[in-house]
Amino acid sequence: MDKRQVHVGIPIKSLLSFFKEHNKLVQFQVVDSIVRSILIGSMYTLVAIGITQTFAVTRIANFSHGELVTMGAYVAAIVTKLVSFPLSLPLAIAASFAVSAAVITSIDEIVFKPLTRRGATPLMLMVASFAVSIGLRYSMYVAVVSQKILTVMSEISVQVVYVVGDGQITNLFLWAVPITIVSVILLEAIFRLTKVGKAMRAVAENASLAAATGVDVDRIRRITWIIGGGLAGVAGSMWSIYTQTNPEIGWLILLRGFAASTIGGLSSFSGTILGGYIIGFAENFVMDLLNRFLGINVIYKPTITFIIMIVLLVFKPKGIVLEYTNLREGLAKLIREIRPSNRN
Repeated sequence: MDKRQVHVGIPIKSLLSFFKEHNKLVQFQVVDSIVRSILIGSMYTLVAIGITQTFAVTRIANFSHGELVTMGAYVAAIVTKLVSFPLSLPLAIAASFAVSAAVITSIDEIVFKPLTRRGATPLMLMVASFAVSIGLRYSMYVAVVSQKILTVMSEISVQVVYVVGDGQITNLFLWAVPITIVSVILLEAIFRLTKVGKAMRAVAENASLAAATGVDVDRIRRITWIIGGGLAGVAGSMWSIYTQTNPEIGWLILLRGFAASTIGGLSSFSGTILGGYIIGFAENFVMDLLNRFLGINVIYKPTITFIIMIVLLVFKPKGIVLEYTNLREGLAKLIREIRPSNRN
C-alpha cells in the first residue's frame, strides 16, 4: 500500500493565505448595511403604498405617482427654508401631503374620471398616466428653472442619533420608519374596519353595482386619490431630507415603488410593506455583499429591482401575498354592511 500522504482539496496554507489577504468579511459593515436597508426600504414602502391604495380601488396603474413624490420633495424643501426646525418638519409633511393630494385629485377630475366614463380600458388609463407623468415632470422643469431652484436640499440635515456597532441610527431613520409602519397600519384599518373602507372595497370589486346600491363612487374616488397622492407627498418630504431634490427624483424612485407594490400583488398593504423592505435589502445589503466580494459596482443596483420584478411577473404574477380579492368576504356582504348606513 502506498504510504504517501494524499492531499484532497485546497491546502491549509493556501486557505490561510487567502483569508489573510482577503479579510473582506471582517471589513464588511453588516449592521450599517442592515440599518441603511431598513431606512431605504421604509421610504420605498411609503412610495409604494400610495400606488397600492389607488390601484386597489380605481384599478389605475398610476405612473404619474413618481411626479407626486417629486412635488412633495420640492414643497418640503421649500418649507424647511422658510420655517425653522423643529416646526418645519411637521409643516413640511403636511404641506407635501396637501399639495400632492390636490394635484392628483384635480388630475383625476380632468383626465382619469372622464376617460373611465367613456369606457377606457386599464391599458388606456395607464398610457394616460404616462402622459400625465411627462406633463407634470416638464412643467416642474419650467417652474424650477424659472425660479433658479432646479436642485434643492432640505434645510433639515441628516444627523447621527445612535451608534449601534458599525451602524448609525439617524434622525431620518427615526422619522421615516415609524411614519411608514403607522401609515400601513392605518390604511389597513381603514380598508377593513371603516364604512369608507368597505365602500372602497365595494367600488374596487364592481363600481357600477356599488353605485346602484347607494355608494357615492365619485366621493370614494376622491378620498382614494387624496390618500394615495398625499402619501406620495409624504414620501417626497422624507426623500428631500435624504438626498437632493430635482425633477427626476420621483421618476427614478417610481420603479422601486411599483416593484414593492407588485410583490404584494398591487392590492395588499401587508404585501407592499414586505415588498418595500425586500427591495430595500436587495439594493443595499445584497448589493453591498456583491460589491465587497465580487467587485460589482453599486451603480448596477437598479438591475436587482428589474430582476425581482421580472421573476415575480413570470413565476408569481399575483404577488407573494395573496391578492386582496382573495381575502374579501365577498361583494354581497360588503353591500349588506354598507346599505344600513345609506338608509340612515
